[in-house]
Amino acid sequence: MRIQEIQHENEPWLMYKIGNVTAIDSDYIKSFGIAWLFKENGKWNFIPRKTENVALFYNAILFLRFSLPFGVFASIRWSGSTVTKALFQCGMGWKLNGRLAILFRFQSDASSAAGVTGPNFGQAQGFEYGTH
Repeated sequence: MRIQEIQHENEPWLMYKIGNVTAIDSDYIKSFGIAWLFKENGKWNFIPRKTENVALFYNAILFLRFSLPFGVFASIRWSGSTVTKALFQCGMGWKLNGRLAILFRFQSDASSAAGVTGPNFGQAQGFEYGTH
């Protein structure tokens, strides 16, 4: 399904227009993500894990996602803090929802949960594995 969005509050007009013009059907997105160095049930897991395609980013010390037709997204987490900026997310290309994006952001678990256009529920916190 091709997502057409309404203009969000404080979103520049040009970004809104470019977002809708460049959107593609999410069924065309093929993606591979890998998370490495994370906790599960409080215990460290040192074996890299292939992630699902439920969220663009997964919570781990190192995360990398490649997608087709084109997308490269990565994150690095350096702290288990849930309130201070503890991770860096970046990337460019088509996200899993078919929207074109260029990302470069430092986040805390709290700012990630608040989201840009609305809240993100059920995200992993600290070094725990899960969607982010």
